[in-house]
Amino acid sequence: HAHRIVGKFMVDGATPILKYNYALAIQDTESSETTHDGNTVSNTEKPYFTIKFKTFNDETQLWEEIRCGTYAVVGTASQNPDFETAGITVGQYVPMGQPAQSFNGMVLDWQKNVINLAQYAGEEVMVEATMTECTHGGHTGWAYLDIEECAAESFEVTKEGDGCTYNFATEYTGNYGGGQNETYLWTFRDASGSVIGTSTSPDPSFTFSESEDYTVELTVSYCNFPNGNGGCISDCTGCIPSCAEDCDNDENNTLETVAEQCSVTFTETVTICCDFCESSFAPLPGAKYVVSAWVKEDIPNARTYDSPNISLYFEGPSPGAGTQTNAFQPSGAIIDGWQRIEAEFTVPADAEKIKVQLNNSGGNDVFFDDIRIHPFDASMKSFVYDPVTLRLSAELDERNYATYYEYDEEGALIRIKKETERGIMTIQEARNGIRKIND
Repeated sequence: HAHRIVGKFMVDGATPILKYNYALAIQDTESSETTHDGNTVSNTEKPYFTIKFKTFNDETQLWEEIRCGTYAVVGTASQNPDFETAGITVGQYVPMGQPAQSFNGMVLDWQKNVINLAQYAGEEVMVEATMTECTHGGHTGWAYLDIEECAAESFEVTKEGDGCTYNFATEYTGNYGGGQNETYLWTFRDASGSVIGTSTSPDPSFTFSESEDYTVELTVSYCNFPNGNGGCISDCTGCIPSCAEDCDNDENNTLETVAEQCSVTFTETVTICCDFCESSFAPLPGAKYVVSAWVKEDIPNARTYDSPNISLYFEGPSPGAGTQTNAFQPSGAIIDGWQRIEAEFTVPADAEKIKVQLNNSGGNDVFFDDIRIHPFDASMKSFVYDPVTLRLSAELDERNYATYYEYDEEGALIRIKKETERGIMTIQEARNGIRKIND
C-alpha cells in the first residue's frame, strides 16, 4: 500500500522560502532483506518516505521534480544513523485507532526543513509526500507532515550588546539536516562590494567596523540523496554529481542517481548600527522637515550659546558625494539653562542616507536633549515617564516646549508647570489633605 498527499501553491516572490516539518516512524527491515521468496529485497521494495517538489514543464506537459528538493528515507536503520532505534517499537507511534504493532522501529522526531523556491517565483509548485509500505507486505510506517509557512527571511540577524558585533543564524540545512553533510560559507561585504570577512560556522558572529549597510551572503552546500540516505552511497565519496549505480538490482541494470551535489545561496543587505541607530526612521526625498532640540553650554550668565549646533549630512548614490546643511544654531531665550534649536530643511531628491551631527564648535562642554525630526506639515508630541514609578513626568508639545507634572509621596498630582519663552511657570497646583474628626 502507498499513501500520498499532494498539494499545489503559487510561489510569492516576496516570501519564497518554504518551511516545513516532518516526523517519521518506520518499521526497520534490517534483518529482512532475504526473507521474501529467498530473494534480495531492494531499497525500492522496502517501506520508504519521500517529499518531492515539482514544477510543470510546458513542453513535456509533465510535472518534473525540482532538483535537490527531494527528501527520501528507506526503512533500514543502518542506512539512517540520524534515526533513533534503541528500545523503539513502531507501536509507540501508531496513530489512534490503528492496529497495535510490536516490530522494531526507527524513529525520527520532528525535524525542520527549508527549501528556497525563489527561482520559481510566480509559478505553481506541487508538493508531494508519500509513505509506502513494503511491496511484499509485512512492513509499514507512518509519516507526519506540517507545512509551516512561506517566509521572506533566509537567515536571522541579532545584535550582540552595544557595540558593532552581530550574530547570524540560519534554519537552512541540506535535506538530511542536523549538520550531517552540510557546509556553510558566510561572506561579508562592505558598501563597495569588497570582502571584509568570511566564516564557515553555521551560526557565526561578526564584528563590523562602522555603522552602514553591508551585504551578507550565505551559501549552504550539501549532498542530496533522492533515493534515500543509504544503499550505494559508500561508493560516492565526495558526493560526485554523476554518481549513479544499479541500487535496486533490477534486471535491466538501470542506474539510479545515488548522490547529487547541491547548494543554495542567500544574499541580504543588512543595516548595521554600532551605537544608537533608529533604522525605521526614513525621511522621504524631496520632502520638508523640522529639526528641533534643546542645548546647554557650560558657561555662566550667557545670553545665548554659540558653541552647540546641529548639522545634517545627506549621502547620495555615489560614495563620498553628499550634501551638508548649514549649522543650525540655538535662538530665543535661555530657559532654566537650556536654549532651543529649531530649523526647517528639505531632503535632497537623490538622498539615500541621513546623518544627524551634534557639533561643539567651542571649548566648553555642551549638552543636547529632546532631539526631534518630523514632517513640516505634521505636529509631534513626546512623553517622558519616570523609570521607577512609571508616572508621566513631562510632555513636550508640537514646539518642543515641556509641560512638567509633579506628584506627592502618595502619587497624587499636585503641580503642573509649563515651559514658555518667558520661563517656566506654574499653571496648576493642588493640595490634598485628610480631615481628622475627634470623637
